[in-house]
Amino acid sequence: MKKIKSLKILGKQYKIDYRGPGSKSLKYDDQRCLGVCYSDDALMIIANNLTDDVLAEVLIHESLHAFSDSLKIGLREDQVHRLAECLLSFLKDNQEVVEQIYK
Repeated sequence: MKKIKSLKILGKQYKIDYRGPGSKSLKYDDQRCLGVCYSDDALMIIANNLTDDVLAEVLIHESLHAFSDSLKIGLREDQVHRLAECLLSFLKDNQEVVEQIYK
C-alpha cells in the first residue's frame, strides 16, 4: 500500500507523518502505539514499519478517533479498535460496494 500523506475527514485535511516505532510521538498515556491522532492539530502520526493490512487498519483506527473528536462522540479506545477491525473487514469483503460508490 502506498503511504498516504493526508486524509480529508469531515472537511478537515489531516497530515500524516510516519515515524520509527521507537519514536516518542508514538505513545499515548505512556503506552506504545502504532498510530496517534492529534485532532486539534489535524495530524496523525503512524509507525513507518507496518504491513499493508496493519497500515490500513491503523489509518481507519486513527480516522475513527478524528470522527469521534470532531463530532464529540467520545468513543473509548476499545470501541475505536473494534470499529476499525469491523470497517476494514467490511471494506475487504465488499469491495464492489466501494467501487459502486465511486462510479
